Amino acid sequence: YFHQYCWSSFGCAYDDISAAQALNFITSDMQGTQALPGGNALIAQAIVEKIKNGSIAFVGKSFCVDIRETDKGVYIAFHDQNSRLSAVTAKKCIVTAPKMVSKYLIDDLSKQQRRAMNDMRYHAYLVGNVLLKKNLKLGHYDLYSLLGEIPSSEYRDSKDRSFSDITFANWANENQAEHQALTLYMPLPYDMA
Repeated sequence: YFHQYCWSSFGCAYDDISAAQALNFITSDMQGTQALPGGNALIAQAIVEKIKNGSIAFVGKSFCVDIRETDKGVYIAFHDQNSRLSAVTAKKCIVTAPKMVSKYLIDDLSKQQRRAMNDMRYHAYLVGNVLLKKNLKLGHYDLYSLLGEIPSSEYRDSKDRSFSDITFANWANENQAEHQALTLYMPLPYDMA
């Protein structure tokens, strides 16, 4: 059970994580699941409402290509939604990309930081959403499919599965929604990039 649980929750085998990491997840799962109506989208909506009349601007459908500090602030270059190269200067920039991507975006990383980023191991975790026209009324939050024998090869076994878990977005407010969104998860628990 623990092998498949770690595969599903962490995208790796149990011998790739610490006991504290495993206990953190499994104790929260065994004590029940708490969710906001509408899931984490409620948090995002609250953030948007809080800042939409402020001086913060969000640029969607864009792809960042360069981040560097200058004497005027942080220079951020990106391809905008029309595939034009644009740039802005900001006081601060919060980079939320994985380190395997960030090391190519941020120009002025120290040699030590870049070396540490190069030494990191990565596993992929695929996530897909399915939107349904009607709401499914279900009595649970998650369907877990990693049962059976412990895989002898994570690489081969991951190719035999379509997903490891399915979660239901309307679980917390199933009687209020007209539609349903399913999220399918598929960890690839082997070294990638």
